[in-house]
Amino acid sequence: RQLFIERVTEQSPNIIYVFDVFLQKNIYINQDLRKYLGYEEDELPADSIDIVNKLIHPDDLKQFIDYELKTDNWTKEYVQKFTMRLKHKNGKWIWFAGYEKEFLRRKGKIVNIVGVLVDITEIVETQEKLIEHEEKLKEAQRIAHLGYWEYDLQKNQIYWSEETYKIFGLKPVGKPRSPEFFTDFLSPEDFEILKKNFQTFMDTGKPEEFIHSVSLKDGTIKYVQEKWNAIRDRNGKFTMIKGVILDITDRIKLEQKLKAQNKEYLSLYEEYKSQNEELRLAKSAAEESNRLKTEFLHNLSHEIRTPMNGIIGFSQMLESPDISEEDLAFYAKMIINSSKQLLNIIDDIIEISKLETKQIRVHNVETNISKFLQSIYAIYSLKAKENGLQLFLYDDITENENTILIDSAKLHKILSNLLENSFKYTGKGYVEIRSFFENDKLVIIVKDTGIGISSENKDKIFERFRRAADNLIQSDGLGLGLAIVKENVELMNGEIQLKSEVGVGTEFKIILPYKRIETKSKKIKKEDKNTKKSVRKIKILIAEDEQINFVYLELVLKKYKLPVKIIHAKDGEEAVKLALSEKWDIIFMDMKMPIKNGFEATEEIRNLGINCPIIALTAYSSEDDIIAAQNAGCTNFISKPYDKKVIYQILDGLIKK
Repeated sequence: RQLFIERVTEQSPNIIYVFDVFLQKNIYINQDLRKYLGYEEDELPADSIDIVNKLIHPDDLKQFIDYELKTDNWTKEYVQKFTMRLKHKNGKWIWFAGYEKEFLRRKGKIVNIVGVLVDITEIVETQEKLIEHEEKLKEAQRIAHLGYWEYDLQKNQIYWSEETYKIFGLKPVGKPRSPEFFTDFLSPEDFEILKKNFQTFMDTGKPEEFIHSVSLKDGTIKYVQEKWNAIRDRNGKFTMIKGVILDITDRIKLEQKLKAQNKEYLSLYEEYKSQNEELRLAKSAAEESNRLKTEFLHNLSHEIRTPMNGIIGFSQMLESPDISEEDLAFYAKMIINSSKQLLNIIDDIIEISKLETKQIRVHNVETNISKFLQSIYAIYSLKAKENGLQLFLYDDITENENTILIDSAKLHKILSNLLENSFKYTGKGYVEIRSFFENDKLVIIVKDTGIGISSENKDKIFERFRRAADNLIQSDGLGLGLAIVKENVELMNGEIQLKSEVGVGTEFKIILPYKRIETKSKKIKKEDKNTKKSVRKIKILIAEDEQINFVYLELVLKKYKLPVKIIHAKDGEEAVKLALSEKWDIIFMDMKMPIKNGFEATEEIRNLGINCPIIALTAYSSEDDIIAAQNAGCTNFISKPYDKKVIYQILDGLIKK
């Protein structure tokens, strides 16, 4: 029997030994432990315990100390389990798993122990590699924010890896959870997405990959990407679903940021594109404006030189000693016409400059619109005849509604420029003025049978320095007339409309707001024809610092139908002193003088209680200048150069009063 047992143990790949507790040595071992560890017999003692003591790892040696004391506590069923490392000759540590049990007991004490050593080096190394791989996997998951989970369909339990817990902001728990533990982190919308994807996955069995958001306990929103796969049993039934979950919050936020930046960049691009287009248009407009201004300066030079040539040329002709009265009258007329032409050019330049710098305001005054239009007609009917044209006026405004509140000075400027434009570009036919009220607006139409305006030029003719006939015929003028018309209409909150056809004619329609004034009929007091007026000298004070202006005005006044007494004040301060010296019928006050200007002198004279008419004299003729003079206390207004007809009309009005 003993022989049988020895043969069996010798066939075992494991080391089997019997250890004598009292002798402290093996009394039997089935293999030579020295050869098992690669040593020769002469390299180590034959006693296996000495071999163990010599080759065991220091950390494992302590478990064999007080071995005998330990055996006293063993029961018959007790099995001592241990692991130890023995050093191979090649330097490698060989792992053994040991199992020891009572073999022989005498008088209650264990005498022999039977033990088995199993080489578990390969198993330990495999476990170490698995642990190493697991740690590496965990580290990779931590770095990649990649979690792992398993869903056991049979047990209805879900298992999370440590990184999965971290993704959800939770402390890792080793035990499985119910699926509801996961779905609690989903919004209703994301839960529906998950539910739909899960059903599709169960129906098809194909790996599923999708992105959704999760809401952590602290309110943080995270974005995760999941990928699923399934485990089936032998019958093809799903038993488990495995998946990975990747935290892509940073990526999603970066994408959102990039999208926002991209949107912002696109917006900036569009803005820059728009600005570039605006700059291109501005450059084009600037180039066009520069071209027009260059052309304007050329035209200005030509337009100024033309009347100046007439003034200088015919003035030189007046020096001829043998000039006839007929020639004298003709030369004087040409000088006057040239002067008026030059004055109109200067007025247009000043007007467009003031409009451009917003220096002009609307000043509505009580106006009889029918009489206003009749005066316009009276002025331009003569010019129409000179041009071989007919001028018609169709006034559809009744007598009881023709008194309105409107800026008549601007309206005069508007109609004058429109009529001048029509006369310039109408070779034959007629020019027509029509007026009526429509929808509480004053409507005035100026229509002609002239050359017309092409469709491509209709949007341009109201631009400054443009001329209605540009590119059509050779024309004179600065190209400011229609620009002045349009800006004055807009200043009055009105509207201008244009209809035109080349070769047929042009129609300008002016639509202006107004305020109607109720008028009462006035009784006209008839003057007794037999009443005789007493003739007396009119006392006139002229305040004018320019001698030539004073001489001309004095000459004009002395030719008035009534005798006059004229006193000259050379500045505003002298004018105030002379105003107190005697009672004056009229004071002519130049607004621009040294020491004290006309505005200051007039105010001081009024403050002294002097109420005689004061007529303002100025080189400027805008509404603002007129109002400033009126505010200072002036009664009337005369612009330079003086027109004797205007002076006489003012005198007639004042003398009758």
